[in-house]
Amino acid sequence: MKTVTEIDFDEILRDSILKSMNLVLGSAGSQAMAYHIGAEALTDPETFHAGLTKIFGTGSDSLEFVILKHLSLRTGGNQDSLHPGEFTRQVNLLKRNHQAMKGRRESGSQ
Repeated sequence: MKTVTEIDFDEILRDSILKSMNLVLGSAGSQAMAYHIGAEALTDPETFHAGLTKIFGTGSDSLEFVILKHLSLRTGGNQDSLHPGEFTRQVNLLKRNHQAMKGRRESGSQ
């Protein structure tokens, strides 16, 4: 079972992916990609990366970088440390940072 922090991050990740795909591919392209990759991939960085790479090859790096920038903004991450081509690793790092920050906020409010 997922913790509240993981659910929150999954929602942020899904939203970041959908908004970034819509920005880059437009509404119809975004919907088509979500259909072909599958809804479950929108909260699983490895599955999403594999599906995107299967469709776009190395061209997926550009879209993934836009997603990482959006995700970093939403989670308070450092955009200067983002690098194209390291999508899964960087999503997992942003997730750990988000969970740590949220944990600190929750423990400070008690």
